[in-house]
Amino acid sequence: MILLDTLSADTRQAVESLQAENARQAKIIQLQAEQIRLLNFRLFGPKSEKLSPAQTALLFEEASVSAGEVEQEASRPEPEKQALLPKAKKPRPNHPGRQTLPDHLERREVIIPCCPQDCHCPKCGAERPIIGYETREELACEPAQFWVRVIKREKRGSHCEEEQGVATGPAPAQIVPKGKLSNEFVIEALAKKFQEHNPVYRQCATLADNHGIELSRKTVTDAILAAGGLLSAVVKAQAAELVAGRYVQADETPVPCQTPEKTGANHQAFIWEYSVPGGPVVFDFQMGRGRAGPKEFLKNFRGKLQCDGYAAYDELGDNIVYVGCMTHARRGFVEALKVTPLDPIAPEVIARIGELYAVEKEARTSGFGPEQRLALRQQRSVPVMLALKSASRFNPEESWPRPAITCWANGAGWKNS
Repeated sequence: MILLDTLSADTRQAVESLQAENARQAKIIQLQAEQIRLLNFRLFGPKSEKLSPAQTALLFEEASVSAGEVEQEASRPEPEKQALLPKAKKPRPNHPGRQTLPDHLERREVIIPCCPQDCHCPKCGAERPIIGYETREELACEPAQFWVRVIKREKRGSHCEEEQGVATGPAPAQIVPKGKLSNEFVIEALAKKFQEHNPVYRQCATLADNHGIELSRKTVTDAILAAGGLLSAVVKAQAAELVAGRYVQADETPVPCQTPEKTGANHQAFIWEYSVPGGPVVFDFQMGRGRAGPKEFLKNFRGKLQCDGYAAYDELGDNIVYVGCMTHARRGFVEALKVTPLDPIAPEVIARIGELYAVEKEARTSGFGPEQRLALRQQRSVPVMLALKSASRFNPEESWPRPAITCWANGAGWKNS
């Protein structure tokens, strides 16, 4: 072993430079390995977030991990996740019995007689008397019924007027004027599509298979679009109410869209959602994810905009104050915990964000109003936020902070400060 002190100055400087470079390369390799691990976990699906740090550490030791293994580990009960030991099953408590059906439903009795050979005594042949019934209840239903409403508008003529002498009863208002679908049918189609998530082609197939009613998809789709057109005035009023306020939440989600310019595959459009808790919700359809959509919608907005930090929300106006989201900040630390399960920073930050969630749950379950929520947050959440900033602050003297925490925490909106 050669001591550095015995070497010449130039040789010692070269050795120290190589050692520093080796340390830097080791950090780069560590960061890349952790990023590869995280990408592998992302392939396993959202259930990988439900793994405990102990499970994550053990899975990293496996030569390979399959999606099925992650699913099974994530579905284990919480005590077993932490202890990683099989637990004795607790005896199942006595079942309270079958839940009774609602009392307000109509009861229709169906009497099932005994078989003819059981109605007479096998010894004397006399008819056996009825002494009671073995009774049970089941929930029944009748298929939806459709009928044709024949609308006959009365026409009255005149004996003395030769022109314009016929008076006709007024036509009832329709969502689709002169259409063959009634208003209640269109509303039912709307409810099935947007509330029950039953697409139009399935509705048409059900009508044809179960009721023998042939309707084209275009007919039903045109009726749905006509109903949407009638609601445009309501959307404009809600949008004006949102923009006139001082606080708006915004988010965007992809949606496939067919366009004549693109064949063979759907175009990826986006629906932008703007809302306030307990208030109006407005959806704005845009063909892209650029800044033009939110900039046009929020051009007259003056207040606080809460979003996920996507770049399209930047530079929308000088009078907009941007507010972050703890869920998105937490997500970065959850990912950091996956690749560095033994690092103490990520679990501490996640635990403290859990304390913030507990404060919000208390306010929600207690039915607090805005002023009560504000007072509770000032009392309970402010100290937690101060502790969060302290827990997530990196040591400025470290030339290379912990790779995974630095990479993923900064990706979630946390800064090295």
